[in-house]
Amino acid sequence: MAAKRLLDLPKDEQLNFFNSFDTVLCDVDGVLWLLIGQIIERSPDGILALRKLGKKFYFITNNSLTPMDLYLQKMKDFEIAKEEVIR
Repeated sequence: MAAKRLLDLPKDEQLNFFNSFDTVLCDVDGVLWLLIGQIIERSPDGILALRKLGKKFYFITNNSLTPMDLYLQKMKDFEIAKEEVIR
């Protein structure tokens, strides 16, 4: 099956897709922000929109060099709790 762009699908197919999962596992570096600390445009909006649909999140990183306090500071715009971070 070929990949499809979600925004190009009819609304009913979009809804079917979003109803097909309850939990999202999301990397952070390069997905939510760049390593230099710049938030990727509209990534907080995407997280908040999925939360409004009732999706549960876990944010995953394999970066052991960045202190957890710094991660939590960066995550304020995303409303991410410490318990949602897997390291």
